[in-house]
Amino acid sequence: TYLGGPGGSSSVQALALDQAGSPYVAGYTNSAAFPVTKGALQTTFGGGQDAFVAKLNPSGMALVYATFLGGKGSDQAAGIAVDSAGNAYIGGETASTNFPVANGAAPVALKGVTDSFVCKLNATGSALLYATFLGGSQNDSATAIALDTDNSAVFTGTTNSPDFPTSPGAFQSTPGGKNGTAFVARLDATGSIAFATLLGGSGTDTPS
Repeated sequence: TYLGGPGGSSSVQALALDQAGSPYVAGYTNSAAFPVTKGALQTTFGGGQDAFVAKLNPSGMALVYATFLGGKGSDQAAGIAVDSAGNAYIGGETASTNFPVANGAAPVALKGVTDSFVCKLNATGSALLYATFLGGSQNDSATAIALDTDNSAVFTGTTNSPDFPTSPGAFQSTPGGKNGTAFVARLDATGSIAFATLLGGSGTDTPS
């Protein structure tokens, strides 16, 4: 099936399945007429380019929900995972100072040109259970996300920030090179950073 709106372009970047076989997709769009559903988290286009999250029924014949996820800048979703309750965990990058954050998860303010973000969206697509940034003063982007047995989100991406906020005792706390260093981070159940470490050498390191 197609998924997009007129007057712009839309791109699916990640897909996951729940236990019933329903596909969840995440990506980005610059179409203000993207087919969001009534009662979704964000039914109004934020501006520039918004991330989106959508759930289809198992047959792919209908949208269960579809929502924008973004602010006035450029926002892209690049990874998605789904827990047994149908909550969706989305990772990506944002350049929006008004990107929707939720539940006091820290940090909640954009620090760089772009920051990576991770959000937990409830099973109906109507509310954020948490949303948080992770990044330094330059460009940071989450590119993939997975869940551990406790439904804690583990995500990876790449950073150009010399001051990327690693956690105390991190495996690697300083960038290996100037052209991009990979990072790995884990959130606890509340959306707070449990650990964050860099992972890379003197060249360019880009997880996918």
